[in-house]
Amino acid sequence: MENKKSYKELMKEYEMSQNQAEKTLTVEAYIDRLLNNILLEKQKDALLHKIDLALDEKDFDAFMALSAKLNNLLENNNNQKADSL
Repeated sequence: MENKKSYKELMKEYEMSQNQAEKTLTVEAYIDRLLNNILLEKQKDALLHKIDLALDEKDFDAFMALSAKLNNLLENNNNQKADSL
């Protein structure tokens, strides 16, 4: 005997699958944002450490180049945040 479902049952299953898909997308977006923030902090910390070394060594050129990289990193991050809103 075939298992025939009513229209109401089918619609309920469809709605539940849609809700699950929306939850999955929300979780994926949260995880993506979290990983991007972790990566940004790691890159920022590395650049700040290199900037500190350049200051300790009184290497003006390295300081300026690293500071520019840090500014670009932070600016790109701010632009990405603005685009995602």
